[in-house]
Amino acid sequence: MTALILMQPVLVRSTDKRITRRVAVLVDGSASMRFTDRQWTPLERVQWAAHAGVLDAERQAALTNAATDAGKLWESLPEAARAKVSALCETTRVALACALLMQPAADGTPFLATLGGRYDLDLFAVGRGLARATENELRAGLAPTGTLSFAERHFQGATDLTAALEGVLKEIPSEHLAGVLLVSDGLHNADTSVLPVTRRFGAQGAPICGVMVGGTRLPFDVALADVAAPESVFLGDRVRMVASVRATGAAGRTIKVSLLCETNVVEEQEWKIASDDWQREIRLAHEPTTNGVVRYTVRAETLDGELFADNNAWRADVAVSDDRINVLLVDHAPRWEFRYLRNLFFGRDKSVHLQSWLAHPDQVSGTAPAALLPASAGRKFGDAESGGWPNGREEWRAFDVIILGDLDVQTLTPQVQEEIRACVVDRGALLVLIGGPRAMPHAFAPDSPLAALAPFTVRAQTEYWQGPEAAYRLRLTPAGQGHPVMVQSGSLSENEEVWTSLPPFDWRLPVTAKPGAEILAVALPEGGEREQVLTDVRQAAEHLEAVMQHRARHALIVSQRVGRGKVLGLAFDRTWRLRYRTGDTRHHRFWGQVMRWGLGERLRAGNDRFRAGTDRLVYGPEDPVTVMARVLNEDYSGVADARLEAVLRSGGADVTRVTLAPRAESHGFYEATLPPQTQAGAFDLEVVRLDAVMPERVETSFLVTASRRPIEMGTVRPSRDTLEALAKGTGGRVVTPDRLAELAEAFGEGRGTVQERREIALWNHPLVLLLLALLLTAEWLLRKKGGLA
Repeated sequence: MTALILMQPVLVRSTDKRITRRVAVLVDGSASMRFTDRQWTPLERVQWAAHAGVLDAERQAALTNAATDAGKLWESLPEAARAKVSALCETTRVALACALLMQPAADGTPFLATLGGRYDLDLFAVGRGLARATENELRAGLAPTGTLSFAERHFQGATDLTAALEGVLKEIPSEHLAGVLLVSDGLHNADTSVLPVTRRFGAQGAPICGVMVGGTRLPFDVALADVAAPESVFLGDRVRMVASVRATGAAGRTIKVSLLCETNVVEEQEWKIASDDWQREIRLAHEPTTNGVVRYTVRAETLDGELFADNNAWRADVAVSDDRINVLLVDHAPRWEFRYLRNLFFGRDKSVHLQSWLAHPDQVSGTAPAALLPASAGRKFGDAESGGWPNGREEWRAFDVIILGDLDVQTLTPQVQEEIRACVVDRGALLVLIGGPRAMPHAFAPDSPLAALAPFTVRAQTEYWQGPEAAYRLRLTPAGQGHPVMVQSGSLSENEEVWTSLPPFDWRLPVTAKPGAEILAVALPEGGEREQVLTDVRQAAEHLEAVMQHRARHALIVSQRVGRGKVLGLAFDRTWRLRYRTGDTRHHRFWGQVMRWGLGERLRAGNDRFRAGTDRLVYGPEDPVTVMARVLNEDYSGVADARLEAVLRSGGADVTRVTLAPRAESHGFYEATLPPQTQAGAFDLEVVRLDAVMPERVETSFLVTASRRPIEMGTVRPSRDTLEALAKGTGGRVVTPDRLAELAEAFGEGRGTVQERREIALWNHPLVLLLLALLLTAEWLLRKKGGLA
């Protein structure tokens, strides 16, 4: 046995291990793919003829020659061959896409079978997202079995290739994903770019290959390619819409574009179509005169002989409200941050009633400062410039948001700090502290009300005009990646890229986030200290503690709840850098989301003490409806024990009733969730307060539709550009139908089996050790029996 241990023998075994390589096959099943092309170019018809196997070798060789006249080549085909190809082409695009995969190709084998012989296949249909499909469904051309359901019309109402590709990454593990085959007309019409998700596929080495289907000749059609309308405006503002009108094959014709409010034409413009592929953004506007939900219709004149008659009009409901957000913006001097915020809230965002005050404004030499009234939410909308703090507790309580810049203790006196504390803790206001090198918030004593509200502390230094590092970049924390304040895009990939693409920042305060505060973004020094990487799972607890301390010391955007309100602390004064190369879109979105996060949703119906509404005005068939209400006392404090019921009606008949529950840690907010509505149309909603002496009622409405914008059928001409962008970014390629067979091996090594050698040590195997113990025990027993022990 000792010799066995010293020799250290091993047992060698070989086992078969299966290598899985999966290709996601995506077939575009959106509404534009339900279109039947009848205007093909001769080259496109010949390419389909080659795929169908009706070209002889001579004509096949001629097709590969760029100098070949495709028209003559098509005419040279026998009549029976042309009839076969015409019958194939004069079906819907989605039927063509499915036939491309499922019907026998020139070699007699369906391409899907050829591809499946090398890779494991995952079949999907693409529309507004991603849906699993079966071979039988592809064989039937993804055709509906009966009348299209509301959910199916919603799915087909847009083509979101970004959401589809992100869905593939969730469905298939990265170590198994070999690539993606996309068969589509290339009409990606979602708001998100495909480039960020393309880079993720490229980093994984998973190519995206595409085949474009559809005829590229322009049909005779006038369509609303898009209608951009605000979901809500405030009473006294104009509803401004941008209608993108597209006309193809209609050069020289004249069309009228009208805006209707309910049934009345409120604006009409006449345009002459200058080319066969004409598109124009037309701006329309109207000022509603009452609160509530106003129905608008944008209509482009229908011309005789148009291919489609149902894409010339679009309805847009707009909520008109008088519930503006009262914002108090105060700073020591006109820093860039103050200037951009004032311009944003005063000129860009009509949902804000701004009161701004500069404690030390710039003055023209030799002139006396203008006498300005104290800040007050009761002043006329548009009268924003103020000359001091609000007078009295009631004036203070009227403000929903307080934004403080680089103010010192002379301006923020103890009495003012106490008023601000009461607004946040008792009234439930949102406080935003923007750090500054002069005083905010490091000049305030640790026991002051303002220091208690701040979500971070400032590390002691002699002065703060220089930051802890020469340059740093903003990085989202895991908490910040999904936080409503930091969302710049519905795509996680694109949202992360927005923040990482910002230019370096050059100043921040050296802060440490308080325990319990939520860190949304940190400073990542250029070429400096980084978060530690876990290398030993036994040190997980110590690693987590080190990471949390690192984030706390590099905190840049921090939030916390204080009493009934919320506080957002910015350890830098550069949010205006969000305007870098994009205008004010991202800057506006960031600050709008800050206020929505801090205050909750603005409710479109009701009065100062009792308001109600829904989280959106327009819903799809898969969207639950969140009903919300806000109930306040006379002192603007939230009512914690109100009894509220919501009644949903359609066509005057009750659909459902639901009781609203208080939102946790909110300021008088109540909410309930209604299930998705399976029927399209307008719905009326009534929220009733049952605990009042006389029941109080607030009424509003919302719309359920298959598509919120007319984007899917506004442009029907296939486009190769998106497919090329996907292929270029991932190492894939785009081919025509006659070259489909080239993609059979385009995704690298296929599935297979490899032998895996395993060595099992015998000298320290538990069974060997057990045998040794048994032998030693037996020896001892024998020695004992023989009197030798």
